[in-house]
Amino acid sequence: MMKPMIVPIVFSALLGLPVLLGSATPSIAHQQMSATESVEAMVHLEPNDTPQAGTPSLTWVMLMNPDGSEIAPSSCACRLAIYDASDRRIAHHISLEERSVDGQMMLATSLTFPDPGTYTLVLTAEPSDGSFEAFELKFPVTVTP
Repeated sequence: MMKPMIVPIVFSALLGLPVLLGSATPSIAHQQMSATESVEAMVHLEPNDTPQAGTPSLTWVMLMNPDGSEIAPSSCACRLAIYDASDRRIAHHISLEERSVDGQMMLATSLTFPDPGTYTLVLTAEPSDGSFEAFELKFPVTVTP
């Protein structure tokens, strides 16, 4: 039996509609993408990218080169920070560990947002092997009650 592939969802700025570049498993079909010139990152928060306040949310990150090939999690010194709607940092230096998600190695952690509302998840990374340039990417997060 063939394992499902995790593929990025690219958001069309012109139409404002998601365009699927392949098939994704239902559990990860709502991930967010952000990119620099040299790196693309996909972030997913459980459940369905709509975490609940006060409840731990499994969060994973997949790094890719612009051509879509994966960047090994072991080649990245990555950290997360969380900012609230007032741009106050509520958590920083959140480390990520390697974890297998649907048969692919990704960076993962568990995040708990204190209150409902909007937050910004900031991913900073430095290569441990020179395979990409250091970067910072931001992802909007809406937390439900």
